[in-house]
Amino acid sequence: MQKALNLMNVRLSNVLNDITGVTGMQIIRTIITGKRNPKVLASYRHGGCAKSETEIAKSLEGHYKRKHLFALKQALELYDFYYQQLHDCDAELEALYQEFDLPDEPAHHLPILANPSVARTSHTSIWRSPCIA
Repeated sequence: MQKALNLMNVRLSNVLNDITGVTGMQIIRTIITGKRNPKVLASYRHGGCAKSETEIAKSLEGHYKRKHLFALKQALELYDFYYQQLHDCDAELEALYQEFDLPDEPAHHLPILANPSVARTSHTSIWRSPCIA
């Protein structure tokens, strides 16, 4: 999606941290439906968005060529497909987890180190190469 937006000179990533967030996806879906007025698109700004509607509107002033819109539409459809596949996979894993038997006795846990940073530094020293004089 980002590539198609860049080709249209729509710099959504300059004003949004994540174009697949609430604001970005609503703007992208609206562009696909045919609405391309930057002020209207910027009005979809979510309350948690750091940039103002004016800044977002400026980043949406691009050229919406048919070939780039087609690429954006296909990228969005792929994104939705993969999102659904991941959701289905999560649901299947959850169903499989429900089939596990719970242990009768509580599991024995590893001892907790008093100062984990000491243990970490002592283990990493074996990876350092010796100095050659």
